[in-house]
Amino acid sequence: MIDGWRSRELEPGELLIRQDSRSGQVFVVVTGALRVERWEKHLDEPTVLAFRAVDDLVGETPMIEPAAPRTAQVVAHTRAVVLIGQAERLNRFLTSKRAERLLTTYLAHRAHEMSVVRGSGDAEVRLATLVRPLVRDELRRSGSRTGEVVLKVSRDHLAQALQLGHRRARLLLDDLRIGRFDRKGMLTIDLERWAERVSGLCG
Repeated sequence: MIDGWRSRELEPGELLIRQDSRSGQVFVVVTGALRVERWEKHLDEPTVLAFRAVDDLVGETPMIEPAAPRTAQVVAHTRAVVLIGQAERLNRFLTSKRAERLLTTYLAHRAHEMSVVRGSGDAEVRLATLVRPLVRDELRRSGSRTGEVVLKVSRDHLAQALQLGHRRARLLLDDLRIGRFDRKGMLTIDLERWAERVSGLCG
């Protein structure tokens, strides 16, 4: 499926997809993590929507609506490598019922995660779900499945994605049960407690 795709290395903060642009390209994360953000007219900076990490498909809009503009921008959250392919070619691969079913299942799972993050449920479950791709990335890197992982992520990014004001975000992050947030912008996650919070998610 990825035969002929080319790779691209990204530095933290580097733009991969520009909002409102049009392109037939789709991307797969090989290493590192990306941030999905949306610019709103009344804001001075983009709002974080989600994180994506290894094996995630990014920028699938042209597979669904080839002429539609990109609805969000994607930037590198950490140093990352992505594979770049053409949506048209990937769509041809998906004519197989099994491949189409796999993609549909993957996108449905991702939509479910987004609905948990955007929902009105327990804020800590929403946070645990939001950082799931970042935790997966750290677990792949470290090979550890017990203890703790440390994520570099800002309070502002988390507050935006959870749609919490600064005060509510501060209260949540200062009183975490799944870990702790330090002043340097490092979120330490207790893997056992984190796993309990995301145990209801499929996949």
